[in-house]
Amino acid sequence: MAEWAEITLAEAAKWHSGGTPKTSEASFWGGDIPWISAASLKGFYVDASDRCVTELGAANGTRLVPEETVLLVVRGMSLKTELRMGITRRTVAFGQDCKALIPAAGIHSRFLAYGIKAKADEVLTLVDEAGHGTGRLQTDRLAQLTLPIPQSLEEQADTVALLTALDDKITLNEHISRTSLNLAHAVFRDATDASGEVAELGSCVSLKYGKALREPDRRPGEVPVFGCTGQVGWHDSSLTSHRGAVVGRKGANAGWVSWSPRPCWVIDTAFYADIARPDLSAEVVFLLLETANLPSLVGDSAVPGLNRDAAHAQVVTVPRRDATRELSERVSPLMLRSTQAQYESRALADLRDTLLPQLMSGKLRVRDAKKIVEDAV
Repeated sequence: MAEWAEITLAEAAKWHSGGTPKTSEASFWGGDIPWISAASLKGFYVDASDRCVTELGAANGTRLVPEETVLLVVRGMSLKTELRMGITRRTVAFGQDCKALIPAAGIHSRFLAYGIKAKADEVLTLVDEAGHGTGRLQTDRLAQLTLPIPQSLEEQADTVALLTALDDKITLNEHISRTSLNLAHAVFRDATDASGEVAELGSCVSLKYGKALREPDRRPGEVPVFGCTGQVGWHDSSLTSHRGAVVGRKGANAGWVSWSPRPCWVIDTAFYADIARPDLSAEVVFLLLETANLPSLVGDSAVPGLNRDAAHAQVVTVPRRDATRELSERVSPLMLRSTQAQYESRALADLRDTLLPQLMSGKLRVRDAKKIVEDAV
């Protein structure tokens, strides 16, 4: 690779460790500075956390790092399956389960972040166990990881601009999806508040068991596959007919409700909703199931599960029969927009993840990647 160099992470950045302010000291917590931990570092762009520190807390037991700092988890259960990392979008504090990397001169911060992300699988091979099943990335091993870096900051910036544009489009689609779904819920609430009636859920839908997916059908395709944790993949079987709401019945997400606007396959860890009232559309049934609070019916056991009879007996507020047609006409376009945005976001994420290792290794040049993106979108 002309004008590219292999450097170690130790050479690429200045490393910092974090910490936790004393949790019993109220004056350290509840401020406006996000405190990032292994639990809260879940997205690539880091600017918020469920726990925040005050300026006093930031000065006692933790560390502040500026915008455009790379953060990665080096200790936690999540390391057994994924590398949690990201780039800060504001000044944050962080805990001892994370490391902060401030890029050296000549290295674009987001290029460094994308470079580490592209090597996530390799990083995970360095994880060992610290005890009680907790994954650990030892700093000395991680610091020796090598990254290919263009000597030109301009080339680094061009690569970052392309990947950031994809990420921004993905984020926009996710926002459109959430907003459209929230609007559909608002329309549903208004309709049921104004002209609703109380009924058992089973009078509107029948939850039916999904089926096992045969191994020959587990090939990439265009048919969404749903299980107890939501959409779990795609396959190419033609033996699909269900469209509408899917309810997880086993596992940590039991009672979780999802939606498919197209024929889908529901595997045997989930229910699908068969409509019992012909005046109800699939979209209205989904919104009804989401308001039924099904997770509250999940039993406390080693493998949580939703009881179908309890779900059918759940009392809900449903729209009157003379109001369902108008309600469907109002919510259906919103639901369609939400799911279209979700699928577009998924396709763009797949494209980004395909391009990422090639771009970050120099095997694919930015101008060629731009053409691929233009053809895709």
